[in-house]
Amino acid sequence: MTDHPEPPAPEGFVRHFRSSPLTDPWEPLYARRTPDAVITGMWTRQAHTNSRGIVHGGLITTLADNAMGQSC
Repeated sequence: MTDHPEPPAPEGFVRHFRSSPLTDPWEPLYARRTPDAVITGMWTRQAHTNSRGIVHGGLITTLADNAMGQSC
């Protein structure tokens, strides 16, 4: 962790209601619940990127898997 202040939640989101050892290093995570789904959001940083500077596909896939599981 760094001494940087936590960024505000994206519009329409609140702090995520469930933690996981896998996603703990990516905190803060945010969530928005709809009648049909849980949408996960986060602010990305350089540590979340691959060698090209693009958000790593593994991070995207894991967040999608997490959101789908919580939406079921």
